[in-house]
Amino acid sequence: MQTPAHPMLRRCEVQVQMQTSLSNPGIHKGDPLYELEQHNATRNVADQVKRTLKRSLAGRRPVLQDVAQELGTSTRTLQRKLGDMNVTFKHLVEETRREMAQDYLRQSTIDLSGVAFLLGYEDSNSFFRAFQEWEGTTPGEWRTRNPAPLAHAVGR
Repeated sequence: MQTPAHPMLRRCEVQVQMQTSLSNPGIHKGDPLYELEQHNATRNVADQVKRTLKRSLAGRRPVLQDVAQELGTSTRTLQRKLGDMNVTFKHLVEETRREMAQDYLRQSTIDLSGVAFLLGYEDSNSFFRAFQEWEGTTPGEWRTRNPAPLAHAVGR
């Protein structure tokens, strides 16, 4: 009688099968392993774009070509992958800026024009207009109503 494989060993087997399925011409679109790998690959593209944007926004206007180059892909391929997810580069830029704006505004040591710069806006007015559209209030009012949690403030 054979002893059942350890769960970690089984997980590694599944990962190897998934990697192998992509290079195996016998695996096709109808295969569940292929479909799962394709789903994970496209889902992660948006996360990769957002991580890249977070690293590169400060003082620069985000450009699709730059992000594609950093991710090691062509602009067209990146657009296609995002399109497959029904998301646009512009949407990811706005979503990333909004998340980062909230984080920066909780840090009272960064003034509002500094937040605008860190988010890649050319001027503070553009940031103020975008923030007002996202949150329905000004960045200053939002900061007053949403202070940093005590643990976050103490850690600074």
